[in-house]
Amino acid sequence: MHFFKRGEIWWYDFSIDGRRIRRSAKTTDRRLAEDKASKDEWQHRSAAVHGTKAVLTFPQAVALYLKDGRDKRYLSPLLARWRNTKVKDITPPEIRQAAIDIYPDAAAATRNRQGIVPARAVINHAAESGLCPHIQVKKFPEVKSTRKRAGSKPWIDLFCANAKTPQIAALARFMFETGARITDAVNLTWNNVDLHERTAYFPKTKNGHEHTAMLPPQTFIAISNLPRDGAKVFGFASRHSVTRKWRQTIEAAGITPLSRHEAGRHGFGTEMIVRNGVDISTTAKLGNWKSHRLLSETYAHPENERATIDKVFGRTK
Repeated sequence: MHFFKRGEIWWYDFSIDGRRIRRSAKTTDRRLAEDKASKDEWQHRSAAVHGTKAVLTFPQAVALYLKDGRDKRYLSPLLARWRNTKVKDITPPEIRQAAIDIYPDAAAATRNRQGIVPARAVINHAAESGLCPHIQVKKFPEVKSTRKRAGSKPWIDLFCANAKTPQIAALARFMFETGARITDAVNLTWNNVDLHERTAYFPKTKNGHEHTAMLPPQTFIAISNLPRDGAKVFGFASRHSVTRKWRQTIEAAGITPLSRHEAGRHGFGTEMIVRNGVDISTTAKLGNWKSHRLLSETYAHPENERATIDKVFGRTK
């Protein structure tokens, strides 16, 4: 083992089976650098003797996953649980139990989305490089929820008319008229808004794709009138900082309480497909849905079933 400095940072190198390995310890502390180097060397020697599959840890698999540009959401609690665990020791029952322990009061859908899916994705990503076996984990059975409430043009108009700030009004209308998710909307920067073309560009959205949203006239006007006090269009640090003003505006307007998703993205889907008869393919493209099936299951139903039946079958000659 050889230690040396580059600037103030300690580096080390060692040989395994004639292969030279050189790494930065990322520290100015010599003792800490020695500890890191010893651990690194032990892992490499163990891999040389037993194979990588025997020594790959979950944090290492996560690091590879993130290095490849994958989604980091929901990984922190999984890392805390398996910070010293080898991937080979993480079984399907253990992943299911982790989802229960981390989200004890959550519904099955949340445990699947935030526990099973990311854990499985990390391990199978490493498996694609031959670092561990693939894993299959059975999801928790999900009970179809009751139909969500959806935003509408009258609801949005009342919300905006009673908004506490122009930013919260513009945000609500933007989500409703473009289908943008709350996180994508809050993170939108002025650099990605083209007022001449009336577009908003998202370099990367929740489904991993870039997307360009068209700005309808009222959204265009609302955004054009916003002050440019910072990089972000709507001025909110995160989706969580929207909550208080959102609730205050609903109370002031005296309207049915809707979540940001119900008023925005769900309202967009309902307005397009149910109320205006826009086809699912077009709606998916304009609203940046990856799954047409999800749109079909969620929006391929009328808001007023009785009125629809009477309209079709209740005519008298």
